[in-house]
Amino acid sequence: GIGMAGAIPSIVVAQRMPTRPALGTGAYAAGIVAGSTIAAGVAVPLAIDGAWRLSLVVLSLAAIASLVAWLLLVRGDGSAGIDARRLAAHAPRLPWRSTTGWLLVVVFGLQSLLYYGCISWLPNAFVERGWATADAGALIAAFNGIGLATTVGVPLVADRLGTRRTLLVGASIVTTLGLLGVTLVPDGAWAWVAILGLSLGMIFPLVLTLPIDVADDPSTVGSVAALMLMGGYVLSSIGPVAMGAARDASGSFDSSLWLLVALGVVLTLSCLTLSPTRLRRGVGRTAAPGTSGA
Repeated sequence: GIGMAGAIPSIVVAQRMPTRPALGTGAYAAGIVAGSTIAAGVAVPLAIDGAWRLSLVVLSLAAIASLVAWLLLVRGDGSAGIDARRLAAHAPRLPWRSTTGWLLVVVFGLQSLLYYGCISWLPNAFVERGWATADAGALIAAFNGIGLATTVGVPLVADRLGTRRTLLVGASIVTTLGLLGVTLVPDGAWAWVAILGLSLGMIFPLVLTLPIDVADDPSTVGSVAALMLMGGYVLSSIGPVAMGAARDASGSFDSSLWLLVALGVVLTLSCLTLSPTRLRRGVGRTAAPGTSGA
């Protein structure tokens, strides 16, 4: 269900907020981060004394509030609301042959690899370094909390501040520096985790905005977002396993942390290719004279 719904918010943003894509995308990205943060915070307390069924029931019922909000949001679509003619009569195919589409898969997958790698293994890495389990867990709470603040704040100015490439490259460099700090200067863990929360919290909503940047109509936005999410999440699922395997092979989480640093460098290089020209050329657009298609 989550996978089926994942591409739809991009379509809604393309329909309702075509001139402020980062703001619209940031709104639902903030909801994603806030929901996961709250769920992580309340799941264990609700499951005290083995009441794990209660925890699952409460979290499942919370989805009803999301459903009600969604029905209110789309009320009137197709009649007096959104112009239904902007949606194609037939859903376009996924842009399998688009180099730009696959670049978005790589960028989304890499930022997801970094995020899931951090929340999966950073606490264990610091427990290995002698931290108490509760203190190591608090690092991830701070990471998610700071990331939420950035996810909410950055989209308010992203449409007016620099280019997508400038913002993404800058945030990727900061992420890589934060990972280097965690690896080489672990005594500054709280500062490094704050930096990682700020930078990765900035990257997430900006990457979700890219399908809107590279497509002209909501249907194509949906197809690009579907490819990006599908390929990106398949790629990101490899990360926690690879980091665990690196730790098993080396006997230390240092190798896993260096793997994250390397991924940060690759993400930076990938974001460098998101030039304004490439984004304007987009996916499914007619190439301008003298340029090749995407």
